[in-house]
Order: sequence, then C-alpha cells, then structure tokens
Amino acid sequence: MKIDLSHPDFQAAIPIMKKIEAAGYEAYFVGGSVRDALLGLPIHDVDIASSAYPEEIKQIFPRTVDTGIQHGTVMVLHHASAMR
Repeated sequence: MKIDLSHPDFQAAIPIMKKIEAAGYEAYFVGGSVRDALLGLPIHDVDIASSAYPEEIKQIFPRTVDTGIQHGTVMVLHHASAMR
C-alpha cells in the first residue's frame, strides 16, 4: 500500500526530510498523518521520525521548539507552518 504524498502537508514536509537526509540521517513520515492518508481521512499535521538526536536536529534547523524533549520530540518551524 502506498501513501499519496501529493497532500500539501506532506509536500511542505518533504524539504525538511531532505535536509535531515542531506545531513546524513534517515527520516520517515510516521504517526497519524500516515494512518489518515491510508484511510483517506483529513490530515492535521505531519510527524517525521529521524535517526538524528534532538540536539542534531537543532543544529540542522535554525528554528525549533522542544515540544517533548524528554521523549526526543523537537518541532521544526519551517516557513509559516510547523512540522514535527
């Protein structure tokens, strides 16, 4: 089964994934957005899992927020939207 990545939220997150990968890490779409895309439901946000540690993500991106740092979650602020 394949996910339709043409949704604007996925499209907005692809540059973030590419930047993570260009820094030498793996990055994948995960969570509710993947589930909802597979079920044909509306997508509300996009989560990306990465092999990078939070501190490494913070070095790659200039604007981040520690949303759940104790669990390794950092939000990357990209343009006007926020991606996790």
